[in-house]
Amino acid sequence: MTQKSIKDRLENWSRWARYIEQRGYDSMTGAVVDRMRRAALGNVWCGVSARPDIDEADALRVESAWRTLNMRNRDMLLWTYINNARPEVVCRKLGIAARPAAVFVEAFDQALSALELALDSLAQRNTIPRNNLNPSLTSDSTKGTALSDEIEALD
Repeated sequence: MTQKSIKDRLENWSRWARYIEQRGYDSMTGAVVDRMRRAALGNVWCGVSARPDIDEADALRVESAWRTLNMRNRDMLLWTYINNARPEVVCRKLGIAARPAAVFVEAFDQALSALELALDSLAQRNTIPRNNLNPSLTSDSTKGTALSDEIEALD
């Protein structure tokens, strides 16, 4: 498996998060109207929307690491990647000085490095030796968390 850069992983995470948000409808009427619109456009699979290329396992890893960050770093990544906000909007929302630009760049780099550390610690925590020859290791001690089981199922 090739090692992806943190920015590629964040782009994948943002596509995943935006896709998850798009799937639901506010009402049943909205769902019916959308299906009728797709059918009128000639879409044979009117109930299925096109799905972008997403590595769900990696997106779940990034999501769980993102949840461990402090609020400032979480909001920086959320506004930058999920909401696609311009730097001046992110600065206004987070109370960061918009000028000079180095202030935003420094805060952004800090959020990236915090996420990388969180991903590394998550990878170390979820790396559990699975030794079937050792009877002291029961199946319960090697299961890990529910999120790691879900991630493994997607791999």
